[in-house]
Amino acid sequence: MKRLKVIQLSAPFLSVPPVKYGGTERIVDNLVKGLSELCEIKLLATGDSIVNCHLLATVNQHLSFADSEESKLHHEVLVNNANMNARRHFKEMSGWVELYHSHYNVYTDMLREMMEAKEIEEVPILTTLHGTYSIEQQDFFKNNSHLSFNSISHNQRGGYPPNLNWVGNVYNSVDTSDFPMNINPENYVCFLGRLDPEKLPHKAIEIAHAWNIPLILAGKIDHLGRDYFDEKIAPKIDGTMVKFIGELDVKEKAKLLANALINLHPTNFREPFGLTICEAACTGTPTLAIRKGALPEIIEQGRTGICVEDFEEGQHRLHELLSMKRKYISVRAKMLFNIETMAEEYLDLYYKLVTD
Repeated sequence: MKRLKVIQLSAPFLSVPPVKYGGTERIVDNLVKGLSELCEIKLLATGDSIVNCHLLATVNQHLSFADSEESKLHHEVLVNNANMNARRHFKEMSGWVELYHSHYNVYTDMLREMMEAKEIEEVPILTTLHGTYSIEQQDFFKNNSHLSFNSISHNQRGGYPPNLNWVGNVYNSVDTSDFPMNINPENYVCFLGRLDPEKLPHKAIEIAHAWNIPLILAGKIDHLGRDYFDEKIAPKIDGTMVKFIGELDVKEKAKLLANALINLHPTNFREPFGLTICEAACTGTPTLAIRKGALPEIIEQGRTGICVEDFEEGQHRLHELLSMKRKYISVRAKMLFNIETMAEEYLDLYYKLVTD
């Protein structure tokens, strides 16, 4: 079979792989790894990315995200410069590339420019939607419903306009070698994610107190979640029953998840996937989660975790969670959410789009 020439497109905000926070960039890195023997791959991303393929840099260093309302204007200038560099790469690669796979948020100026770029008008574009739909995106989807979209869960599709051209559903993956199984956890539960009102880590604190089990919180605090953290989280951190250890790299994250009795995943929005749940599962750690979005889709109820209406219900399910078979949880996760499976499923989509 012919080796396709594919360019993966990642946003300029974080490197591939990300140093710490960055779920989408982690998936892009996994996909590049998985496709390296199946396709000819180039990656359009930040210059500080470290990948085993040819890198097309849009900026020397990742831009991060605007950390305040005041910094937005300067940040937009930097993003526009990155977009200009991306257009230059489009022109240079126009005679080589056979398919673009975009991991940008679809409503960014970058993707709009892609759709209008003459250099790529004959080249198929697959866009994986890594986030959730918001009303501010409605004009983009109204005008571009014919484009080729991939979902990362079946539930995710229900939040988007009904007339989108879905060509596939490919689950995210975990580099399973980074998350070894542990059947002898320590005496704590954990929360890993953004500390903001969407993720509801204060509910993790409440249930840990109810269970009288220490809790370790880890994750990112951005400017949109700072007030929430200061009000709901910081006063509860005592260094004993509630610890906060900040953002983690992959090794630190694996250690936190593997040694936890239970991974806690309260949420206040329609989760498009739930990568940390899969990472925890690879180590054998079960998850207690709110029944929203894709979470019931990736958790096998009663065997790899429990989805509940709220954590008040979850308070009564401790024994069930502690009695789950950690080996089974790990084996199932590594079978379903591995790099090789994700890469093969994307490759099938690529050939479908190129040959249609």
